[in-house]
Amino acid sequence: MNETMVKIATYTVPSGGQASITFTNIPQTYTDLKLYISARTARTSDYLDDMDITFNNDTGANYSTLTVQDNQGSTQTLSNTGNTSAIRNTVNSNTTTQYAFSNTHIYIPNYTSPNPKTVQVETGCDDTSTHGYIGLAGSTWNSTAAITQIKITGDQASFMQWSEFTLYGIRNVGTALGNSIKASGGAITTDGTYIYHTFTSTGTFTPTTKLIADVLAIAGGGGGAAGGGGAGGVMYAPFNQLLAGTVYTCSVGSGGAGTTGSSNGTNGVNSYFGALTPAVGGGGGGNAGGASAAGNSGGSGGGGFLGGGSGSTTSGGTGTAGQGNNGGSTYSFVSGTSSTGGGGGAGAVGGTAAGSNSGGNGGVGTTSYSTWGAATGTGQQVGYNYYYAGGGGGGTYIYQGDGFGGLGGGGDGSDTIRPGTAGLANTGGGGGGAYNTTYGTGYSGGSGLIIVRYKM
Repeated sequence: MNETMVKIATYTVPSGGQASITFTNIPQTYTDLKLYISARTARTSDYLDDMDITFNNDTGANYSTLTVQDNQGSTQTLSNTGNTSAIRNTVNSNTTTQYAFSNTHIYIPNYTSPNPKTVQVETGCDDTSTHGYIGLAGSTWNSTAAITQIKITGDQASFMQWSEFTLYGIRNVGTALGNSIKASGGAITTDGTYIYHTFTSTGTFTPTTKLIADVLAIAGGGGGAAGGGGAGGVMYAPFNQLLAGTVYTCSVGSGGAGTTGSSNGTNGVNSYFGALTPAVGGGGGGNAGGASAAGNSGGSGGGGFLGGGSGSTTSGGTGTAGQGNNGGSTYSFVSGTSSTGGGGGAGAVGGTAAGSNSGGNGGVGTTSYSTWGAATGTGQQVGYNYYYAGGGGGGTYIYQGDGFGGLGGGGDGSDTIRPGTAGLANTGGGGGGAYNTTYGTGYSGGSGLIIVRYKM
């Protein structure tokens, strides 16, 4: 089918466990629902447990289920009517091998229809030792109400930490959206209100009718040197009048290269949509061998570098107004030491080095476009937020002195033990810095992104 699947919510069980998880206020703008579960309960009296699933807090005898299962080579067919839950589904318990989690896929078609709701389930449990279980089930909830709430409860014990529950909504582009798609180009998704065209590489956007569209452009992140690379600039342009048949170029900037030795990191490449003001590439991190060097200016500025030979502090590069923030500066001069600043992020300036022989953390990215991230599956997701354009962490030459990348794809700086990381692709994250003999080359910035959206 030509369809889109949009993440509605994800919940991960925290330390201490949790007896049940509930998805409430489920949007009614999709045709079907999918629920993915990776779980384990604290039960210790058996290697398997059950989890009960109910809709709209209905615990009456209004559910029926048919299950075909294979449990350690023994195949069974079970039929139950008048149940008080939609599914009593099998899940790993705490008796199974550590870190073994069951996997369950649940599909609920036509969840808003005025008819009884059907549910399809696939489950696999494996303790990676001697026990195994697979099951297929079909269930019916005998209610004409639309599903607005799903509750999942551990039958014998609470769900353990790291159990994860993710709910998706599904819309068929060809039938549900109909004539709502009014342009070509990019990957097309929807959240029920807007149509999104996402470009992770350079392409063209061509309206089939006159449009009023919002544009989000993120440039490539700067490369790290010793200081962390600055995040790519974030340019948001709402209410653009676009003409039918006009081809608009969507140029997605690449991340800047990381460097070593006596040169700063390379700036990221600008991203632009048509003739709009471009998103400016992130500034490269500072590095000049044994001498001090400020970070490059850019969308967000690169982190500075203070060598052991001169200077009191070294500043980070300057960010572009409205698109990013300045890079972090270094620690005050101490003879024979060095320090680095973190790259600036779209949400905050780069971190200043906490002391001599240390690196500052990258500045955090922005969550202002979380709804865009949820609809398109882009950005770095943390809980319900989606971050873009985090700065890279500064690198050092001693163990555990390095800085961490900012949320939004910023790369970590390296030290003598731990390598750093590049900026995350299609977030505009800055690359991590490096200043040691083991990992002496800075890391590249992440590529940028362009998203165009308009009302359905």
